[in-house]
Amino acid sequence: MGAQYSSLNELKSNQYLSQFVSEEIISVNDPFWNQFLSFRLQSPFTTAHSKLIDESCSIFLQQFEANNPKTNNYGTLIEVFIRLATAVRDECDDPLLISEFTRTLLEHFIKQTECPSTLAVAPLSGSDGDSGTLYKIGQSVAYGLWSVVTLGMGSSSTSNTTDETVTADDPAYELRNRHLANQSIHLLLILSNHFTNDAHRNPYRLALLHFTDTQGNPTNLPDSEPLPWFSVDYRRLYDILCETAHTDQSTLLLYMLLHRNQHFKAYVISRTNIDQIVLPVLRVVYAATERNSHHIYMSLIILLILSEDDYFNKTIHDIKLKKLSWYTERSLNEISLGGLLVAVVLRTIQFNMTRMRDKYLHTNCLAALANMSSQFQNLHTYVSQRIVSLFNLLARKHTKTLDLIKQQTSTTDES
Repeated sequence: MGAQYSSLNELKSNQYLSQFVSEEIISVNDPFWNQFLSFRLQSPFTTAHSKLIDESCSIFLQQFEANNPKTNNYGTLIEVFIRLATAVRDECDDPLLISEFTRTLLEHFIKQTECPSTLAVAPLSGSDGDSGTLYKIGQSVAYGLWSVVTLGMGSSSTSNTTDETVTADDPAYELRNRHLANQSIHLLLILSNHFTNDAHRNPYRLALLHFTDTQGNPTNLPDSEPLPWFSVDYRRLYDILCETAHTDQSTLLLYMLLHRNQHFKAYVISRTNIDQIVLPVLRVVYAATERNSHHIYMSLIILLILSEDDYFNKTIHDIKLKKLSWYTERSLNEISLGGLLVAVVLRTIQFNMTRMRDKYLHTNCLAALANMSSQFQNLHTYVSQRIVSLFNLLARKHTKTLDLIKQQTSTTDES
C-alpha cells in the first residue's frame, strides 16, 4: 500500500489503494505492484485497532467490489504474489532454515501461550469478543486449511462447547484461546502432510519425523537424510499431547510421531505415566458416536501401534485406575489400564458389528487385541465376561455364515 504510508490515518488518502480499486486495469508487470506491496502497516493487536482498519478501508472495499469484475486486478495481484512467493521460496530453500521453522512451530504448540483477551474466541462474559474483519479472515483461512488436511472430517474447535457457554473455569476455555499454539500445529500438519511421495520429498515432514530429545543423545540416525536434526524437550511435548490428545490435531500429530519418529515412540512407551496419554485416546474411541470417523480411526491406530510393543502390553496391566466416571456401561471402581483398554476395544468391536459395520475399524480392533493377548493378566471379571461374550457372538455369526454357504451350495447342486 505504498512504502511511504505506514499510518492508519493516511489510508483513506493512499494513492496506491485508490489506483488498485479504481477502473484502471493494472498489468502484471506494472511497476505499480512494487510500490503497492511495499507497505509497513502494523498488524492489529487490539479490537479498536482492527476496527479502525475496517473503517478506513470501507470505501475502498465498496469501489473494489464494483470495479474488480471489469479490471480483474485481484487476479493480477494473485499472479504477482505467486511470482514473488516462488522467488522467496527458491532463495530460502535451506534445510537448516526449514528445520528451524519446523522446530519453531512445534515449540509454539508446546508452549501453549494464552491469547490476549482482546483476540479470544471465547471471551469471558462482559468482555468485547469482536476481533475485527482481518482477524476473522485469518481464523477462517486457518480453519479452511485444517479442513484440507482432514479431508473435511476434522473439527476446528477443541471442544463441543459453544463459544457462548465457555467460562474461565472451563478447561475448554484454555485450549480454545491458545491461538498461536493451535494455528502453529495446524500449519505444521499441513506442511508435513502434503507432497509425501518419493518423487517430492517433503523437508518439513522429514524434519518433524526425525527430531530428537534435548535431554538425550540420539543414536542410529540415518546418514541419508538431507536435513540437520533439531531437538525439543520430549517431556514437555509429551505433557502437552497428554493434555490435548482429545483434539483432532493432537491425535494426528501423536499418530505421526508414534508411527515414524522412533525416538519419540521409544520415549512414550518408556513412560511410567503412560496412562496419561492412553486414557484420552480411549475416551475418544469410547465416545465414537460423538466423534468423526477420521478421529476414531487415528485413535485406534495409535492404540494399535502401542500394542505392537511387548513392554507396553505388559506394563499397562500394572497401572491401576480408580473411579472412571466416563465409562458408563458399568461402575469400575478399580481396573488396570490394560483391562480398560481391552474393554473399550471389545465394546468398539460389538458396536461396529451392530451399527457401523466398518471392515477397516474391525480389522484394527481385532489386530490390537491379538497383539495384547499374550500379555493378558489379572483381568477384571467384567472384562473377562466381555471377552467370552464377544467369542460367543463371533461363533454364532460364524455358524450362521457356514449354514448359509451350505444352503447355497446345496441349491446350486440341485439345480
